[in-house]
Amino acid sequence: MWIEIILVCVLTAVFFISYLIGILYNALNGYLILSCIGMTAITLFKFFTHQFGFEYWSNNLTLLGRLYWLDCAIKATYFSLIFIYIWLRLPEHSFNAQQRKVIKGLMVTLPLSIGILMGLPSEEVNWPQFIFMSIFSLFLVYELLRYQRINFDNAVILLSPFKQDAIVLQGGASSLFNHHFNITQQRWALDIELFEEDMSISTTSMKTLEDFNSFAKPLFAPLSGEVIALATDHADMPLGQSDLDNLAGNYIIIKHGDKFLMLSHLKQHSCKLQRGDIVIEGQTLIGECGNSGNSTHPHLHMQVQNHANFDQVTQTYPMYFKTQSGTALFKRANDIIAV
Repeated sequence: MWIEIILVCVLTAVFFISYLIGILYNALNGYLILSCIGMTAITLFKFFTHQFGFEYWSNNLTLLGRLYWLDCAIKATYFSLIFIYIWLRLPEHSFNAQQRKVIKGLMVTLPLSIGILMGLPSEEVNWPQFIFMSIFSLFLVYELLRYQRINFDNAVILLSPFKQDAIVLQGGASSLFNHHFNITQQRWALDIELFEEDMSISTTSMKTLEDFNSFAKPLFAPLSGEVIALATDHADMPLGQSDLDNLAGNYIIIKHGDKFLMLSHLKQHSCKLQRGDIVIEGQTLIGECGNSGNSTHPHLHMQVQNHANFDQVTQTYPMYFKTQSGTALFKRANDIIAV
């Protein structure tokens, strides 16, 4: 029993830390792969060494009775919710058609395979695992429901800064879909980028900044206001590297009423504006999309905050984007911001 408790504690710690820093999606994918490999190897080893088999499973099923079916129900719920989450979170635009087919196939077969292997009757219920799966299932239900929230009283209405359709990489009312969400200074921030012109090429195969369609694309003012702060001298980082000393990289802050719009990771020296300049929504060129600051590939970070100085920000605001029909919509991870 102590081994089971230790394993559950380790898994809880890994999932909790991953949740806090916004990489639970990655952690769950790794967990599914390792669990499937490990459980398949153990099951086959014990089966072929006659440590258990059909008679063993049949006897355990009779011994456990209703507890077995309760345990199965929790496991089925647990893996179903994990499947729903990773399916919704998959950044399909980052992969070509063949890769998407393979990845989706794995997303179905891994949870199903692990669920079947875990469903083989054992001598007793693994209670630490049972409790962990029950709690984590409730957590996933809560987060998935929270993510559905799209209406806000304090939202700020913007135009897309791009002149082409963009896609949201990180955004929404849950850190399962938005790695900014657990950070007060960035809670309602979005990371966005352009679709690649050649969708047959995976972004994972790109080697230089210029390979990305977003890099050096012009950005226009999402709203009207006054430029009150900017930085333009930071170098664009090579792929896979980040400037942790200048997290925002090159940025511009536009004052609009009592709120401040911040656009970050701009291309070096692409912003020609100065403090005090007035920008017009959808018309004023503010710079180009880059890869400066804490950015591993070209994209735009944007947020509306309650203070001009990022270090003094205590609140950010949800953002709605105007549509061609005249309405404004809240955007979440994998949503398209149309122009």
